[in-house]
Amino acid sequence: MRLYTVHQNPDPLSGNDLVFLKEGFCWPALFFPLLWPLWHRLWLVTLLVLVASGVIDAVTMELDWPETMVGVLTLALVVLYAAEANDLRRWTLRRGGWRELGVASGRTLADAEQRFFTIHAVTPTGAVVPRGAVA
Repeated sequence: MRLYTVHQNPDPLSGNDLVFLKEGFCWPALFFPLLWPLWHRLWLVTLLVLVASGVIDAVTMELDWPETMVGVLTLALVVLYAAEANDLRRWTLRRGGWRELGVASGRTLADAEQRFFTIHAVTPTGAVVPRGAVA
């Protein structure tokens, strides 16, 4: 079972009301460390990735490390980045005013969404409430 955190957009008229974010390792961020944050419009995270890459290059060149050591360090940092990528996305959503509604679980995203919406309902105003509270 995978866990997903559920986030609600502060602007109900945007058309993108809820986002389900998987907990854990993000494989696309591992293989595409610069494209992944751009795809998700994580501008500050993209800038941090570029700065970190530049710092690593500058420090390793200044210390005159062998290329294998630079490769190992870069790989370790990219793996760490991929492990934290979804948390960086959550952080960006919180900074944008998104509200975390809870956690849903399922084998797939569709299962988690189905479980979440069997317990919760969306009111006409866009609020997400427990199903028993909807009149």
